Amino acid sequence: EPLLNLEFATFDEYLSHQATLPADQRDNRTELFVIQKAYHLQSTYSDGTSIQQALGKEIFQRIPQLLFFTLPLMALITKIVYFRRRDLWYIDHLIFILHAATSFFLLLFVQDILELIAHATTQPWIAAITAPLGLAWFGHYVVSFRRFFNDRWFKTLLLFSITTFWQSVVILFGFLVLLVVSLLQL
Repeated sequence: EPLLNLEFATFDEYLSHQATLPADQRDNRTELFVIQKAYHLQSTYSDGTSIQQALGKEIFQRIPQLLFFTLPLMALITKIVYFRRRDLWYIDHLIFILHAATSFFLLLFVQDILELIAHATTQPWIAAITAPLGLAWFGHYVVSFRRFFNDRWFKTLLLFSITTFWQSVVILFGFLVLLVVSLLQL
């Protein structure tokens, strides 16, 4: 079964068909590019699993680029949310975000190690520890947010919610761009 349901067997057949159409009915450059990419993927990858693996590998290799662009934007969001705090410069916000990201990556590393140990020893209770660790990290992030900005709890929770919402939007948008770029690189 083919990976994609394409109308013609090859891209050349598709181009031949396009040449027979009137100029106003032909696909534009963007459509041609997308269709050419689809035929390339069809000829390169045999099934959905192989394309998923290749896409996953491509995304994983581009995560540093994602972080390079999103972490400064996340710091900018905290600077904008806390625009009244004149005592904190942008670099202070950037250092705070880098601290949070570093602690998050340490959490992911520990969770991966615990899951490997659970899989190797066939002790599922070890893997169950990963969820409470994630909650503990989230609590650490909220507390560090309060300590860094030195606000009362209500204001901290309100501004933390606003900040994390917009940071999530930035990360989601960055990941979608990463996904499209990775797909185009296949």
